[in-house]
Amino acid sequence: MKVTNNNIAAYNYSKQTSQPSFGKGGKPITLQCVIENRSYLLPERIRAIVTELMKQSNINMPSLLEVHQITYAPLMACKTLEDAKKLFPEFSAVKDKVEFTRDSVYSERYLERTQENFGLDMLKKFWAELKTKDSMANELGMKGRNSLQWALDKIGFVSYSPNYKTLLKASDEAGNREIASKTKAWNAEHPNAVKAHNKIAAQGCKTPEYRAAQSQRIRKYDAQNPARRAKISAYSKRVWELCPDVKEAMANFVKNESAYLRGLVTKKCRGEILSAEESRIVQSFYKRFWRANPECKYSYARARAIASMEIRAGKVLD
Repeated sequence: MKVTNNNIAAYNYSKQTSQPSFGKGGKPITLQCVIENRSYLLPERIRAIVTELMKQSNINMPSLLEVHQITYAPLMACKTLEDAKKLFPEFSAVKDKVEFTRDSVYSERYLERTQENFGLDMLKKFWAELKTKDSMANELGMKGRNSLQWALDKIGFVSYSPNYKTLLKASDEAGNREIASKTKAWNAEHPNAVKAHNKIAAQGCKTPEYRAAQSQRIRKYDAQNPARRAKISAYSKRVWELCPDVKEAMANFVKNESAYLRGLVTKKCRGEILSAEESRIVQSFYKRFWRANPECKYSYARARAIASMEIRAGKVLD
């Protein structure tokens, strides 16, 4: 789908970071993060527009919510379902009213609530106004979304997933705060569930697949943020300057290792980027070193604390 300059000009642009986060100080999820990590959740039309927008790096990107609202706003001006189908072919199979095969009290109640333009009205409320099915059912005098869903199924209604709705809310500042607030409240009420979830997540982080993926994400982020890489390198260099006793002990310990491992340890001390496999080998070496030299732990921890304070104060900027 072609995104024209007029379409783009209609957006209310907002500066956002490239990663999603929630809670105090969190930033709304951005188009870049959505298209890289959750594109499969987007309706086809929205995915095409977002993909096109991501090619235009010279503009500040709108939020996903803004994209959706601008895209489906024309629905509100449609007078008939046929008008809507001409603008949005993805709704071509939607019928305008519920058809019953037999007369009954049950069908009469639905007929009262699903007359002509029912299909168009539902499309407007759901896609353009972003109303929930619960609120839509309430407006029709139905008991709840299950009653409404039966009618929607009858007309071949097209919905988006609840996960897409969450993305829309998370892309907006107010929605992001609402999600954060609800998440915090739920976590406070279900501490055992949170612990169980964290335990499962921690186990998942130990898999080779996760470590490889995490290493790839870090290398990509470092490539896009050279200043961060330089700060890490300066920090590592400063730590070793502050604990010469640990440096000497490690130099003696590594003498009995292979030339390959000695090279990896040197790279690590310089703050250079290691591959996933290289990092695993170095971490294994560090574990053996600390077991053999427990007296060095205090000196090393003190050096790291001082180096961290100096970095934050801007004293170490090599």
